Amino acid sequence: MFRLDESEQDALYDLIQDLTGTCQQGSFKKDVLLSNVERRIVNLGLDSFAGYIALISDDDYEYQHFLSLITIHTTYWFRENPHFKKLEEEVLKRLLETAGILNLKIWTSACSTGQEAYSIAFVLETLSSLYPQLKYEIFASDIDAMSVQKAKEGKYPAQQFKSIPSHYQKWVQVRGDEFFVKDFIKGKIRFFQASLLEDLSGKFQQSLDFIFCRNVLIYFDVKSTLVAVSHFDRYLNSNGTLVLGHSENFDTSKTNFELDGNSCYKHKIRELQYTPRADEPMIKVFSHPQLIAIGASTGGPEALEVFLKNFPKPCPPIIVVQHINPDFCESFAKRLASIAGLECRDTRKKVPLTSDGLYIAWGDYHLNVVEENGLLFLQPSHEAHRNGHRPSVDVLFESISRVRVRAIGVLLTGMGRDGADGLLRMKQTRRCLTMAQNKESSVVFGMPKEAIEKGAAHIIGSNQYLSQLVKDYVLKKVGIVKAS
Repeated sequence: MFRLDESEQDALYDLIQDLTGTCQQGSFKKDVLLSNVERRIVNLGLDSFAGYIALISDDDYEYQHFLSLITIHTTYWFRENPHFKKLEEEVLKRLLETAGILNLKIWTSACSTGQEAYSIAFVLETLSSLYPQLKYEIFASDIDAMSVQKAKEGKYPAQQFKSIPSHYQKWVQVRGDEFFVKDFIKGKIRFFQASLLEDLSGKFQQSLDFIFCRNVLIYFDVKSTLVAVSHFDRYLNSNGTLVLGHSENFDTSKTNFELDGNSCYKHKIRELQYTPRADEPMIKVFSHPQLIAIGASTGGPEALEVFLKNFPKPCPPIIVVQHINPDFCESFAKRLASIAGLECRDTRKKVPLTSDGLYIAWGDYHLNVVEENGLLFLQPSHEAHRNGHRPSVDVLFESISRVRVRAIGVLLTGMGRDGADGLLRMKQTRRCLTMAQNKESSVVFGMPKEAIEKGAAHIIGSNQYLSQLVKDYVLKKVGIVKAS
């Protein structure tokens, strides 16, 4: 039987590494790739490796066939299922925090014959049937054009059908000894041929929410891995998730990623130093706060969970305005109170503001802080929407600026400008301490950016940094603020 000699084998392995980025050091899978190529040379009736190289240089079809021979094809439905559970959890969180349409963009970067891309689509389509505001687009690529073509067809042998969980089987049709992915789902996936090592910025146009690159980097050397990860860094949005295989990792110290658990990675959070303008009003001394008010929109539920988790007690009343679908308000309020370890207070009627209480609108109404006989109350109102929202962060912050109270105002991630004017009003009282989340840690740097540009924030930093600072004030570990 035809065999490549040692020098030809070395030349083949060098070519494979150059074309695919997969490391050919050691022996892992090399015998499989070698056998694939040797078998192809025999089947073509060729008598030399040099003749085969000449053929793939001139014949595009044979070149694509060669790429298929040297690509590892290990894929199946719902591989490493915990990642699909995490995808579902992440999307549900975003649905909870989004009042309007949620548009998701996902890339499966080594799709092989399509099972991974369709598995993702089945999860999202099932969620979309429950939450019509969810829209999604999936990009799916592989270096092997033949695998990509099979993926586009969406046709698989019937024996694979049992690998699909029963509640997702409705998205395929069984015909004889095959089954087919339904056309409307195939229409939501853009399949294309590409290498992980090429620049694909023009393919996506907008930043991605998730990148799946599972069980690919294990074949790459360190240099090629860092090239691929640097591309992922550019393509993902600030709150995006990179999903690798459970047996994969990389040196995060050389990248802008950090491990987020379960072989998933997020962008690192970096602090932003702030130098105030010389003419802005300063707060000279700020002691234990009597009230904490927080505003957030897109990305807010997750940011608030981090901000309020295990909040120290006793603590002053905390009021939160989160732009959210009114149908989810009450359940969100109770869940957040449980995470914070605080008491969830009903805000549908006028209530006194008391310690260790968390106050969030339970529906479509504003929250106003009012003072009566030296006591503070929270009063709901159904006045017109402000900045397109009800409840509005501006309405809450402005009401606080009208009463004599030492308060901390915090503006977190969110789209638009709601809260910026109100935070400035609080700052101008010179008895309130104001904070805004920085760009690097925000999912959407809209609301905090507006506040920062207005000079409304004494302090700017990541969500985690601001959380710890507020907790330090509650614990009376901080007493004097210098914003320089």
